[in-house]
Amino acid sequence: MKRFKSTIPVFIIIISLILSGIQGVSRLRVEQSKKDVQLLVAYNDIKKASEIYGKSFEEILISLKELGVGGVLVKEQTIKSETRGNMASWEEQGRVSVFTGSELMLLETMAGMDSDKINPVHYYLWIPDEKIRNNIQKHIEYKLGEANLVEINNQLFLDAGYSANDIFVLGTGYPMEDLEIIASQGLFVSPQIRHWPKANEDSLEFVLNDIKNIPNLGTVYFNDATIPGYSTSIMKDFAKSHKVGIVEFFSEKQKGLYSLLRNAANSGGNYNSIRLHTLADGEVSSLTPSRVIDRYLLASTERNIKALLIKMPVTDQADKDFEDWYRIIDSIHKGLTEEGYRVTTVPEPINLPRPNSLLIWTIGLGPIFLILLFGKWIDKEKWAWLFAAGALVIWTGLLIIRPVLARQLMALAAAIFYPTWAVIYCMSEKKKSWQEVLLTFIKVCLMSFGGALTIVGLLSETSFVLTIDLFRGAKVAHIIPLILVPILIEYKRGNLKAKKIKELSFSPVTYLTILIFAIIAVALIIYISRTGNEGPTSVYETMIRNLLDKILGVRPRTKEFLIGHPLMLALLYYGYKDQYAPLLLGAVIGQISIVNTYAHIHTPIMVSLIRTFHGIWIGLVGGIVLIYITKQLAKLGRRWGLWEA
Repeated sequence: MKRFKSTIPVFIIIISLILSGIQGVSRLRVEQSKKDVQLLVAYNDIKKASEIYGKSFEEILISLKELGVGGVLVKEQTIKSETRGNMASWEEQGRVSVFTGSELMLLETMAGMDSDKINPVHYYLWIPDEKIRNNIQKHIEYKLGEANLVEINNQLFLDAGYSANDIFVLGTGYPMEDLEIIASQGLFVSPQIRHWPKANEDSLEFVLNDIKNIPNLGTVYFNDATIPGYSTSIMKDFAKSHKVGIVEFFSEKQKGLYSLLRNAANSGGNYNSIRLHTLADGEVSSLTPSRVIDRYLLASTERNIKALLIKMPVTDQADKDFEDWYRIIDSIHKGLTEEGYRVTTVPEPINLPRPNSLLIWTIGLGPIFLILLFGKWIDKEKWAWLFAAGALVIWTGLLIIRPVLARQLMALAAAIFYPTWAVIYCMSEKKKSWQEVLLTFIKVCLMSFGGALTIVGLLSETSFVLTIDLFRGAKVAHIIPLILVPILIEYKRGNLKAKKIKELSFSPVTYLTILIFAIIAVALIIYISRTGNEGPTSVYETMIRNLLDKILGVRPRTKEFLIGHPLMLALLYYGYKDQYAPLLLGAVIGQISIVNTYAHIHTPIMVSLIRTFHGIWIGLVGGIVLIYITKQLAKLGRRWGLWEA
């Protein structure tokens, strides 16, 4: 019976990992088959280039198409721009002239005309093109209310009311004549819809019909922090029948977008959505062309981005900006092709096969039954069985009631339990031979990798690839193992008994001890601040990262090959001692990092596998070098009498 009880957890964990591996292989196949990317340029950049360089709109389009551009992103036009030079307003394109009532009254007075029809606090729009005038009038009427035509001095003016803000931010349609030219070149048009206050069924129907009339309609994006009418049936129906885009680093802040996409995907069955990456205007102008190219290539190859909006640099060297823009687009196209990607006009969305609930439930048993191994290791099997039984009930119930949350919590448990178990199980006080060190190091990494596999098995679903859903608790997953590992090791060694704790509490504290704890505290603060994608990086670190990317293709994690793995090898070689506790924390970091690499579900699995492989072999070399250096220092110390032989 005892043998059965000890065998069953291992058997269940193995089954969980096998099923996770099957999930991973299935995802890998989809990722390998969906390697198409669309190159986009901004409509306003084409207009600027046409104005500055004296080339026709069509000429520039033809040149861009030859470079591999497959689509044009067009922001919904405003009447007037707050900043000059962005060509995103009717006024800047010379289609609309904007006057305040006071300005018109002055002109009328100077011309000796009657100005009784003019309200001095209103804005008046002179729009010679009747089609554009009618379209703008309808947008104002549907979105704001009233927009009257006023005849002044035999000219028709559109009374836009008194709000200056509206003419800066209100979307008023698209330049259809130019969009026809874009479509005639075989390029797709991706409109970017602006928000307006109090969006209702009528205004939404008008705006969405305007979108449907766009020739060669591509992916639809949203421009502002709130999606207009995201909870209405008309917007949900539109999202079901049209491809809706997610803008990386921006759409997560767009209120209503993710709920709209979930509803359109039939509860997650089929997402008709892709992710777009672009650089901020300031970055495009401040970064070197080679750095800009690298940023775009990494977005597609390492984050499954399907659309790249490549902006034109804007500096004080206009001719160079134009040349750099073309060179950047051409280099990105060539770089993607070399990486095995297909540059296309219509990128296909990634949709992973949906696993059934029983499969997910079984995968989730792995971390639960790992609790039993912890219990056996510290001689608390009965408590472990009770705890595991409770976890099983919670896991089963939560998977029925809140399936996404249940999977996120179980993935977090895997990220904590597996690296913790790997370290405490393989760490010993005994000094090892080189062969034992290498075998044990690989064993530790493989056991930690069980956590990575479990995360892949639990979270490999389209909503996680699109970052609509995310792995939750990244900082917790980085911190908890650092606490658990030393506590469990000390408990196993009998150092956490009441008497021992009391002795330690009343033992004198030296300045050296305070200094060591201060250093550890600072190191932990830096470590925590650097988790996820939020941590700042120095110029030198950025240079090293770029160099590693160039040499290896996929850059390994610094905390693995530079800190965690070398320290793990050293501890395995010399055996763990009390005085090595700070080094133990560093060694644990490497194992935590292995697991958390796979928590970024939007990163292709193959990229994560290569990253882990590079981290292990470089860390292995680093560990051997570290051990050699410590041996040489020990010899010198004994020779100089700094410590006993």
